[in-house]
Amino acid sequence: MATIWLTYAWDDNQERDVDFIAQELEEAGVEVKLDRWNIQAGNRLWEQIEDFILDEEECDAWVLYATPNSLGSEACKEEYAYALD
Repeated sequence: MATIWLTYAWDDNQERDVDFIAQELEEAGVEVKLDRWNIQAGNRLWEQIEDFILDEEECDAWVLYATPNSLGSEACKEEYAYALD
């Protein structure tokens, strides 16, 4: 099973659109990691996200839920930088 890290803007998930897409991907056999599902409280946020994106043991790929919100989001841009590294 492939594992992906899904980058998205929180504004795009207000009506749970991203959750729906993540659940559909999981039903299709893709393990999805999202910040809300996989980040552990008490640990440094950006270090955890970087590890999920860059560590081949954590994820096989990085996916961007591309919308005007995510393309303009500073947090998403930070994740793009990790993925493009």
